[in-house]
Amino acid sequence: MNNDLSRLEQLPNEILIDLFQYFDARDLFQSFSNLNYRLNKLIKSFHHLNLFFHMEFFLDNQIDNNDYFSFYVYTLIVGRAININLNRFLNIRYLKLECPLKRVLAQLNSNILPYLKHLSISHLDILITIDEWISLPSLHTLKISCITSLAYQTILTACPNLVYLELSIFSSDQLKLNIESHKNLKKMIINVIDMIWPWDDKVFHSYLSCVPNLEKLNVYRSIFVSKITESLLNYDWLASKIDLYLLLLCRFNFYLKVIRSDIFIEPNIENILCQIEEIFLHKHNNRYQSRHLIYK
Repeated sequence: MNNDLSRLEQLPNEILIDLFQYFDARDLFQSFSNLNYRLNKLIKSFHHLNLFFHMEFFLDNQIDNNDYFSFYVYTLIVGRAININLNRFLNIRYLKLECPLKRVLAQLNSNILPYLKHLSISHLDILITIDEWISLPSLHTLKISCITSLAYQTILTACPNLVYLELSIFSSDQLKLNIESHKNLKKMIINVIDMIWPWDDKVFHSYLSCVPNLEKLNVYRSIFVSKITESLLNYDWLASKIDLYLLLLCRFNFYLKVIRSDIFIEPNIENILCQIEEIFLHKHNNRYQSRHLIYK
């Protein structure tokens, strides 16, 4: 061990810093803290680095009051349904939560996370409201699954400097809200995860009417092959919504997943899909960059 440490200490600080960034933050501090003056001084400079910590499972003593590594964590990844005290990670910039508990979501505010810039929340059943989110003015990007328009309203209010938003919604959620305009959102990715009939765009009113400065929009939707002819040949592919709400839009991508069936066979499906492509291009008419992708 002493020989290994001696060889390690022969490396210049620049190489050591590059190497240490690949360590989990807690492992790094447990391995190298208090070994000698040089390494201690080097570790204390890590508030400039992108150290990460991945909490995959919960143990009562996993983080104790003597663990000061959490102060230096830049990226925090929290596994499924773990009850974590985010107060210990005041300096994180990137936070990823998987199936988070409500008591963890309640900690998402600027008093606890004043420097948080990027947030990802996955594997939610459905987030109806987020009353606990008081304010996250530092947040720039958010990826979140399964929310309602009420939760969307809360997010925009709590995150005035949000630039990028990726979310999953239900087309059955057609509550019409007058949401205060959000001036900073530039890119949005919307994944519609259910299919109801008739096919329409009513759900998009609340999501698009309040983001007038949006520049890039990606939409993902699915449809059964048996419903294509009745639903899509007269569909305007959000063109009217874009004309009404998104005057600054530069790029629009629509990703359509066609779900085939062994029971229903559409003999002219390829011709119909080509016709749909022509309709899409005509509706958007080169007013902005637009693309229509079909995958099966």
